Amino acid sequence: MLLHGHGPLDADSMPTLVAEDWLMNNGYMHAEGVANLNQVPTTGALIAIGFPRWQGGTGGVASFTAICPAD
Repeated sequence: MLLHGHGPLDADSMPTLVAEDWLMNNGYMHAEGVANLNQVPTTGALIAIGFPRWQGGTGGVASFTAICPAD
């Protein structure tokens, strides 16, 4: 699975959410407001994600933990 994560709370300024739609329809999971991404390697990390089970809506709060190779 591919993950597109970024620090700002919104990747898309369009009301149609076209950028987020593209990401999710092209095999990417999308995460906003993620801190310390500069400490995670571009490839090779295992990402553990914890989140509540929401019904409806366009998103929710999640906890991301990166398990990175030793090097």
